[in-house]
Amino acid sequence: MQRSSIEVHNKGWEFIYNRPPRCGWRPRLTHFWIIIIVSFVIGILFVHKVDVTFTNAYTPRESNNNVKDHETILPYFEVVIDNDSIGEGTEGPAALWNLFELEQDMLNVVRDFNTENQHNDIDICTPEDHFVFIKTGKTGSSTVSSLLARYGLFNHLVVGINPNFNAFIDFDDTTNSLVINRYNCSNFPGYNFIASHIQYHRTAMDAVVGPRAKYLTIIRHPYTHARSSFYFSGKDKEFPNTANPFYEFLKLADAKHETNSTYCESKNGYCVRFGLPINVNENIRIVNIHRLGLELNLVLLMEHFDESLVLLKKEMCWKFEDIVYHPMKVHSEPQAPITKEMEEIMAKISVPDIMLYDYFNKTLWEKISNYDGDFAADLARFRSLQKVYANRCERDPESEFCRFLSADANEMNRRVYLENRKEIC
Repeated sequence: MQRSSIEVHNKGWEFIYNRPPRCGWRPRLTHFWIIIIVSFVIGILFVHKVDVTFTNAYTPRESNNNVKDHETILPYFEVVIDNDSIGEGTEGPAALWNLFELEQDMLNVVRDFNTENQHNDIDICTPEDHFVFIKTGKTGSSTVSSLLARYGLFNHLVVGINPNFNAFIDFDDTTNSLVINRYNCSNFPGYNFIASHIQYHRTAMDAVVGPRAKYLTIIRHPYTHARSSFYFSGKDKEFPNTANPFYEFLKLADAKHETNSTYCESKNGYCVRFGLPINVNENIRIVNIHRLGLELNLVLLMEHFDESLVLLKKEMCWKFEDIVYHPMKVHSEPQAPITKEMEEIMAKISVPDIMLYDYFNKTLWEKISNYDGDFAADLARFRSLQKVYANRCERDPESEFCRFLSADANEMNRRVYLENRKEIC
């Protein structure tokens, strides 16, 4: 004997009535409406009880002459984070971002700018979506990492990060592999990018993002790098009542360098980060640096930050709005000047890093000389657009738009990971 039934589907409630009725009972129209009302009330109670916000799938933009076909918009996300399953440290302002409105806001700024200046940003190439950015300390790498993660967030790229959401990704010597987060999904598409502090291990990195990925990093002159690291770490407090605490520190470092040949390793962080041996003769060092230059697609320089970002846009076939930034972790306290005597000390201690910097400073200007297009015009256009964003955030620094633009790099990476989990798992 068939019975009346109610079927519940994940897309909504469907009420299916099958005849004949059982036990001689005959349904009336009023019974049918009672069922609908009761089910509606139960549905409301169910939605309010569940501690998860469901999201729609990504949808393409409507046809618009100012929007490229490959662009997509993000839906409205309101994330409820489960710290037990994802890990500690994931709660934060990023959990409340309205990504749909943020991306639309950023695009509107660009469209207005392009309209006012009669610009048409068209590159006949395919945007790169696999890359590794090797962060280095006190070089502006947090600013670059944040904008790279933002690109990954808006373009649905899969990030590789530390499983505990630390800023550093470790290397496992026993397995010759990177210690990164895992997506336990049967349909896992693979990783797209890494943008963290990490030791350069090319084979292990290729195993994660694939051999066609772009390799990027940023450095600054070793003299100012050493001074910035000195003040950032608070070591100036160890030299109270001195006019130039960094100079006093360097005099002690010079004495250590004279008596301890391995001490220079700690003063040549770039070479150590990229796995280049320190205690070798000059010819071998030149060969090693040249080999590294062939492996890295672009080395940005902090001293020429905007120029470097224009080269990054060209290298990655991205758009100008993809490289706008908000400076992060800028040391605002005054720092003592670097004197001739201080340069002489650092020149003895940091020979490997100075050689590496000189090499990549030269290659940066070679790339600018060989730029495909009008570099000066592109640089001017980027700086004008950057100023538009900066002026807006000066007027309203606490707006969601500006807080998103200035979000910490590690926070951005975590947010990309959360979106990855929701989209692919």
